[in-house]
Amino acid sequence: DIGVLDVTKMDSGNWFYGVAYQMYTWKASGAASAFTEIKQTTSLMPFITGLEYGAASWLDLRASITQNVLLGSDKTEDGTGGFAVEDANTIKNNTKVAAGFGVKMNKWTVDGSWAAATSATGAINTNSLLTNVALTYNF
Repeated sequence: DIGVLDVTKMDSGNWFYGVAYQMYTWKASGAASAFTEIKQTTSLMPFITGLEYGAASWLDLRASITQNVLLGSDKTEDGTGGFAVEDANTIKNNTKVAAGFGVKMNKWTVDGSWAAATSATGAINTNSLLTNVALTYNF
């Protein structure tokens, strides 16, 4: 990943926006795959905007929206010479909405987040509600 993020301070919070270029490749091989080897290459350029707000001295709230712009491809190949099994344009229908919270209790902080991706119909997929939770102790 390489990108830029601008943060604007507001009363009790921050507004942020930015863009990044992301590229990654992964491979799978062995008996679990139908081919000798499967390789997936993805390149994205998501734009993100969001807000973090201190609702109370003990509670922080966050929300963000991410959408690919300009770039977005997902290519899957088998290991028999680069035959493209699937080549998808990931710019369309890829908006992600996320929200989070931080609850502070003395030196402890419980932080959680929700993330939901929209489908082709515009409905929000809520399969990953509260999938990321962290407990932090500050010395």
